[in-house]
Amino acid sequence: MNPANPNLFIVGAAKCGTTSIAAMLAEEAEVFLPRFKEPSPFAEGLPYQTKFPDPYLDLFAGKGDHRYRLDASTCHLSTPWAAQEIQRHFPESRIIIMLRNPVRRAYSLYNWMRREGYEPCETFAAALAAEAHRREAFREFNPQYYWNYLYRESGLYCDQVKRYLELFPKERVHVIFLDAPDSNDGKIIAGLEAFLGLQLSANSLPRLNEAQGVRSARLSYALRHQFQKPGTALRPIPGKGRLIRWLQRVNKSGRVPRLDGGIARELSDYYRADVIALGNLLQRPVDHWLR
Repeated sequence: MNPANPNLFIVGAAKCGTTSIAAMLAEEAEVFLPRFKEPSPFAEGLPYQTKFPDPYLDLFAGKGDHRYRLDASTCHLSTPWAAQEIQRHFPESRIIIMLRNPVRRAYSLYNWMRREGYEPCETFAAALAAEAHRREAFREFNPQYYWNYLYRESGLYCDQVKRYLELFPKERVHVIFLDAPDSNDGKIIAGLEAFLGLQLSANSLPRLNEAQGVRSARLSYALRHQFQKPGTALRPIPGKGRLIRWLQRVNKSGRVPRLDGGIARELSDYYRADVIALGNLLQRPVDHWLR
């Protein structure tokens, strides 16, 4: 393997603390993280991925003096062929997988998509109801990343994790349960130190990319996808950019509504068999996700 190629991957899952872990590791002198931490060369249905091979490998050119070259593309857990592509091109790599309660993760992902202007559905229930249609309609053309629109299905972790365990030696795959009852920043950091053979300087995980609400998903979506396009109604207005940024600030509510109890129970039932299978696969307790 080229000494400047990536050799450490945080593959997901999205909304499970991956941004915090990537930021913490990037502070270490022995770790290089590109400015765009999620180039996602092997993602399915992502409009803005960095193409493989040359544009992607160029991100790491000249960084062979770093012990680890990190790619933190969370699309690589849910994309079915990503594990195979990483193993084919970078077989000596280490893999970090971060997981949390799939019900909470699905709702957190919806709220992030809503905040960022990728999700037009005003309610989580509506977005879940749209999933069957999106499974085919969004496969080739969608505003963000295909699997991020499958809030329910993308939380079926077992097969996603299994793909990596079948292709990489067990000692090179590190799975973190972010919300395990006995988990804390110190234990997570100690586990990463043992896995990577590094002495990390951080004593705690940075709190990044935390949930924030918006008043209107449709306005957030329009500000990203319609008003900023050439030829739209806002184009002739002087200071359009300032107006859009002001509308985005006004639209932020600072509060994420509580997850509906009925939806939470329905999703918990949906995930139950997969959670049990994941616990058996990893030989780790998952009772905290079944309550």
